[in-house]
Order: sequence, then C-alpha cells, then structure tokens
Amino acid sequence: MTSLVEQEYQARIRAMSIPEKIERSSAMLNFTRNAIAQQIVAAEGEMSVERLKLKVALRLYQADPGIVKMIEQRLHDVPA
Repeated sequence: MTSLVEQEYQARIRAMSIPEKIERSSAMLNFTRNAIAQQIVAAEGEMSVERLKLKVALRLYQADPGIVKMIEQRLHDVPA
C-alpha cells in the first residue's frame, strides 16, 4: 500500500509532459552533481574545475569498471 503522499507524487509525475519530465530529471542531476562536488571539495580541498568534474564523474559511475578506468586515466593528465 502506498501513502497518500506517494500517490499524489505519482499523479503529478504522470501529469507532466515529456519535456517537463526531462527538465525535472536534468535539475535533479545538476543538484546531485553539485552536492557531490561540495563533498569532494570538503574532503580533498580546492582543485581545478576539470579535476573536480572528473572526480564527480568517478563517483557517479563507480559501478561501471570500464568508465572508472577511463576516468582514472584522464585524472592522471589533469593538474590539481
């Protein structure tokens, strides 16, 4: 049994157009990337924008060994 809040959420999602759903997903991804970036900077200190982007990607794609390997190789070439 789902809660009334969940039912309302699902109804509102179903009522959204495809562009609205894509916009919402994009906003959620940007929020997540920013939150991860803040965690990384807090733990490791300031770094170049490119290095931070790669570190965020590393966290997002940690379940994919092939992608992780590519990101780690690229990190070796990026200045701190």
